[in-house]
Amino acid sequence: MVDVSNTARRVRKKILHSFVETGLAPNVGEIMVGLGLSRPEVLEAFQEIPAIDTFWVEKGTENIRILSPFANTSTPYKVTIDGVQKWHAVCGIEALGVWVFFPGKIVRVDTYCRDCGQAMLLKLKDGQVIEQSPDRIVAHLGVPVARWFEDLAYA
Repeated sequence: MVDVSNTARRVRKKILHSFVETGLAPNVGEIMVGLGLSRPEVLEAFQEIPAIDTFWVEKGTENIRILSPFANTSTPYKVTIDGVQKWHAVCGIEALGVWVFFPGKIVRVDTYCRDCGQAMLLKLKDGQVIEQSPDRIVAHLGVPVARWFEDLAYA
């Protein structure tokens, strides 16, 4: 197991819970109030979370951009649960993991081919693909994995 403080694990859980409930990440103040932590404690936790998850704070700010598999901004990967679209996945690969946070529910991911613009749809329930369009979907990684963190927003 990775050596990460209990505080960092609590902060990560709070962020994920906020994404699930609201579709958005909490701000530092909301984390402070919700967990009874000081600003330095939250910011220290932000430094630890990348050891256990894909986590990115906007450069020069305290604003959370992503905590895998959720994005705190509009992306081409719109996620709909029970007819409500308020979530965005980080990328197509991460979209495959959103269902974990919504057991028993149908997770719909709408996107488009970044090459030709064709609409794409994927529906998952409890880890199983139950519908997809087109019949064949291929993932393409536009940036080598080793270079993702150079510009994570466009990886």
